[in-house]
Amino acid sequence: MVRTRIGDRRWRGHTIAAHTAWPVAPIEFVLFGMLRRMTRRGSLGRAVAVASLLATACAPQFGPAAVQNGRVAYGEALAASADEQQLLNIVKMRFLDHATFLRVSSVTASLQFQTQGQISSNVTQTPFPLNLQGTATWEESPTITYQELTGSDYAQQMHSPIPAETCIALLQTWPATVLLPLVVREVNGIENVFDSIRLGDPLPVDQHGFLEVAALMEELYDRRELEWEIRASGDAGKKVEAAMLLHTVQGKETAESARLLEVLGLEAAKSGPTRFKIEYGLEASAPDSISISTRSVQGVLLFMALATDVPTDLASAALGVRPRGERLPTESLLIRSSDDKPRGSAIAIPHRGHWFYIPDEDLRSKATFRLSRILMKMQSAENTSGAPILTIPVN
Repeated sequence: MVRTRIGDRRWRGHTIAAHTAWPVAPIEFVLFGMLRRMTRRGSLGRAVAVASLLATACAPQFGPAAVQNGRVAYGEALAASADEQQLLNIVKMRFLDHATFLRVSSVTASLQFQTQGQISSNVTQTPFPLNLQGTATWEESPTITYQELTGSDYAQQMHSPIPAETCIALLQTWPATVLLPLVVREVNGIENVFDSIRLGDPLPVDQHGFLEVAALMEELYDRRELEWEIRASGDAGKKVEAAMLLHTVQGKETAESARLLEVLGLEAAKSGPTRFKIEYGLEASAPDSISISTRSVQGVLLFMALATDVPTDLASAALGVRPRGERLPTESLLIRSSDDKPRGSAIAIPHRGHWFYIPDEDLRSKATFRLSRILMKMQSAENTSGAPILTIPVN
């Protein structure tokens, strides 16, 4: 609680309060001037009326200012703490430490602003002395409620495979070379890096076929030769279908589209664009469909944990065998480590006596980390409490 007493200022032997805690609007300057002149002339009744107008002019400015300043400050604090928790849990998974996911279910910030004024005078004297004193009290009492992600919500959000249509929706805004290696385990039999816990086993790196598919899809999408399609079907549009459309250029396949079809084992239509249905599974159900096997959010975070740069003194306690300071084979993420708190980092957290961080200039690692936060939100269970509620009552 912050309590402030408005300072006193004397004018020709009279005492009058000076408002110094908040900016004074032009109308308040005018009212102060009127109040000063009236105290000189001994007009007690008019001085009291002007003092009331002055309090009225100052009062309504506090509420809007509290919303404007508080909303941004609380929003930035929530975003920063969520990023730090995510990075800490990723690093913990590299060492098989217990990862805890806390949700902020509600934020209540109670703000109070109270003023008190006192006017005294000796009317037997002419001109009469006018004493005006006042106090202002400002109090903020934030209440934050945390809820651990457990039970069925934890199972659904963390261990359910990410739907194929979610991947296709994200591919319309995120590069395929970033999203697919992070989220997809296999596409039409072409395997990505495995993401399960392997005690002491080295990380497999033979994923050239998968990375080639991701690079071809990204290039063809940038050239508008490939499109991703999502549409509702079934009763009341509850079922969602995803598809890949492959276009021809002047009626012919380009070298890149022909290579993509060859790697995926697909055939293009004899004329016009070819539509391939995308479905979840290990094997395609039809010649014109593409099967995708996806990771869970837990699998995504564990895969990202293998990108942690492990200090030498912690190597025996960490999962995976990978030269220090090198990225994952996907080249999409590297979580660096240092003995001291790093400077110029986008996110940094302490753990096991070291600092782990993502440099602010490493845009690819920042993009991959941001994508993991988006996946966490998209996989949230429908029956959770949702986004934090910010309530600011102003008295």
